Amino acid sequence: MTSCQVTFEVKGSSAAGEVFAICGSCSALGNWNPQAAVVLQPGDVTLEKTWKATVELPRGVPVQYRYFKGYFLEPRVFARLGGKNNTQETETDVFLQTIDGPCEVIVHTWETHLQPRSITPLENEITVDDGHFGICNLHCFTGADCDELIGHLCLNRNREPLIAYETSGFLSVLFHRLRDPKTREDGIETVDAGWLTCQTEIRLRLHYSEKPPVLISKKKFKTSRFRVKLTLEGLEKDDDEEGQEKTSPTVPQKMANTVEFSLISDDDYKCRHSQPDCGYALQPDRWIEYTIQTMEPDNLELIFDFFEEDLGEKVVQDDVLPGHVGSACLLSSTIAELGKSAGILTLAIMSRNPRKTIGKVRVDYIIIKPIQGYTCDMQASYAKYWKPRTTLDVGHRGAGNSTTTAKLAKVQENTIASLKSAASHGAAYVEFDVHLSKDHVPIVYHDLTCCMAMKKKLDTEPLELFEIAVKELTFDQLQLLKLAHVTALKVKDHNASFKEEENSACETQPFPSLQRVLESVSKDVGFNIEIKWISQQRDGQWDGNLSTYFDMNLFLDIILKTVLMNAGGRRIVFSSFHADICTMIRHKQNKYPVLFLTQGESKLYPELMDLRSRTTPIAINFAQFENLLGINVHSEDLLRNPAFIKRAISKGLVIFSWGDDANDPDNRKKLREYGVHGLIYDRIDQNTVASCEDGRKTVS
Repeated sequence: MTSCQVTFEVKGSSAAGEVFAICGSCSALGNWNPQAAVVLQPGDVTLEKTWKATVELPRGVPVQYRYFKGYFLEPRVFARLGGKNNTQETETDVFLQTIDGPCEVIVHTWETHLQPRSITPLENEITVDDGHFGICNLHCFTGADCDELIGHLCLNRNREPLIAYETSGFLSVLFHRLRDPKTREDGIETVDAGWLTCQTEIRLRLHYSEKPPVLISKKKFKTSRFRVKLTLEGLEKDDDEEGQEKTSPTVPQKMANTVEFSLISDDDYKCRHSQPDCGYALQPDRWIEYTIQTMEPDNLELIFDFFEEDLGEKVVQDDVLPGHVGSACLLSSTIAELGKSAGILTLAIMSRNPRKTIGKVRVDYIIIKPIQGYTCDMQASYAKYWKPRTTLDVGHRGAGNSTTTAKLAKVQENTIASLKSAASHGAAYVEFDVHLSKDHVPIVYHDLTCCMAMKKKLDTEPLELFEIAVKELTFDQLQLLKLAHVTALKVKDHNASFKEEENSACETQPFPSLQRVLESVSKDVGFNIEIKWISQQRDGQWDGNLSTYFDMNLFLDIILKTVLMNAGGRRIVFSSFHADICTMIRHKQNKYPVLFLTQGESKLYPELMDLRSRTTPIAINFAQFENLLGINVHSEDLLRNPAFIKRAISKGLVIFSWGDDANDPDNRKKLREYGVHGLIYDRIDQNTVASCEDGRKTVS
C-alpha cells in the first residue's frame, strides 16, 4: 500500500514545559494510545504558536485523530561503566540505562468532540491546517452531526457558556447557535481535562463537617477565627543524587508539582492556582480543598501557616507576617506509610517564637492513583456529554425496590430478572448498586449487610438470624449460602424469607456478578451504576455499622476495569452518594460520566456528616468543581424547591431525580415539566412509559 506524507498543523498556547501531540486510529498515530502519540513541534513564537508534525499515513485509508497537550516525561536514565554486562565492553565505556520504563505521558487537556477529526489522504504530500486546538469547525458537519454535537457541554472561544436550557431540558440556545452560519465559521470548543495516567493526586481538606478543624489551646485564641495558607515544597535530595543527575548525558524532564486551591460552599465554588499572602479563612459553611499533582507522592513537605482572622494585630513581636499564629508540617511520606487511600491526620501546630506546641489541626486526605492494569485511550469520551431528549425513565434497582418501600416490586430487586423486566417495559436505563465480595468480585446488591441463618438440629425449630457484612463473604459463599435481606430480622417467620430464596430461578438469585449483568442484559439499555461506599451520619453512626471498608483505590480499580473491559457500546453513567468516590471515578477514567447522588435536606433520611452531601446547592457547586456531568437529587427536595432544577441546568449540569415521591405519576409529571433529565422510580413495568426511541441505541 502506498503512503502519503501528511503534515498536521494546529494553533494553541501552552504553559511552560507543555507540548501538543496528536493521537489517532492508526499505528502511525498511536492507535489511540496517548503514550504512543506523535509530539508536535512549535513553530514561530507568537501569541498562539502553530504546532506541526509530519506523519506517513496509508493512502486512501480514513484516519480519525484528536489533539491534546500535556507533558512527555522521559524515562529516568543513569550512566554506568562498561565491562560488567558484556565481555566486549571496556571499563572506560559509558552507557545509558533506563530504570523506570518507557516514556510517561501526562494529559492536561484533550479534544473530546463526539466525532473526532478525520482525514482520508489521497495525495503524496498534504498539509492539514486544523485551526485552533479544541475548536471544531462546524461548516463540515451535517445537521445530524450538529444534533450529536449539541449534547456536549461546550464553551465558545471566549470561554463563555453556549448552553441555555428550557424547562423541556433541550439545549435550545446551543441548537440554534450551531445552525447559525456565523457560529459554524467560529466553531465551538470541546475539550476536557485529562485523567491520571502516571501521576498521583493528593487531596487535603479543612472543613467543619464534624467539628472545627483547628484547635488552639492558648486562651487568647479561644474565640479566634483563623486563616490558613498552604506552602508546597519538595524535600531536598542528597548531594550524591544531585551529582548523578547533573553528570548524566541526558537529563530527564520532570513534571513540576502543582497545587490548586479550592473553596466550596452553598453559594459558590472557586478554584485558584494561587492564594492570598495569609491564605483563606476557615468558615463553618465552607469546604477548603488543596489539590496536589505530583510524580513524587512520598517526597513532599507541606507547611500549613495559621493566621488570626483579624490581620491588624501582630501576634508575635516583629513578625513579618501580621497575625501569624503558628505552623504545622506534613510530610507526604507519612501518608504513604499509612498505606491508606483516605483518612484523617492530626498535626501539631507549633509557634515560632518560642518553638512549642500551641494546638492541632485535623486534615482529611485522599490519594488518587491511576487505574492499575488498564490504560485509558482517546477514542471516545462521554464524560461531559448528554444527548438532548425528553426525560428518561430509569428503572430503580431494575423493576423496583422489593424490600423496603410501601408497594414492593414483584421481582427481586438488583437481579438479572429485575433488570431485564425493566428493560422490556421501556426503561431507557436501569439503576443498580455495586460493591465487592470478600474476594474482590464486583457484585450487584443494594445493602452493605445481609442476614445469615444459623443451622438448627430440628427443622421444627425457628431459624436464628444474624447480620453479616457482604464484604465478609466470598462470591461463592454469596451464591451458595442461605442469605436474606436485613428486613428479615423484623419478620416473625424467618423461615419464609429463606424458602422464597430457595425457590428462586437462576436469574432471580441475588448477588449476580457485575460482569454477568453486563453480559446478560440487552446492550440497548443504559446502566446507571451506583457505587456503594460506607457513609457516616452526622450523629456518628456508619452505614451497616461499618467504620472500615476496602482500600478506595483498589475497590474502584476493580469495578472500573470490569466496566471498561466489558461494557462495549453500552451507555454507562456512574453515581455515588460518597463525594470522594465521585471524585476518584472522574479522575481515574476518561470515558464515562459521573452523577453526584444527594438526598439534600430530607425529613426521611438522617443528615450525613460530609458537608458536601447536606444540601442540593452545595452538591451543585461540588459537581461543578469536580467537572462532573451532574447531580442526582432526592425527589422530596426537588418537589419542595423546583428552583434547584433550574439552577443546576443553568450551570450546565445534567440532573436526575430519585426517591419514593417519584413513584407517584403526578409527581413524575411535575418533575418532567420542571426539566429533570432522568427519573429513577419503582415498578416501571406497572407504569405507562413514553417511547424511549430517543434513549435507545445511542450513546448517552
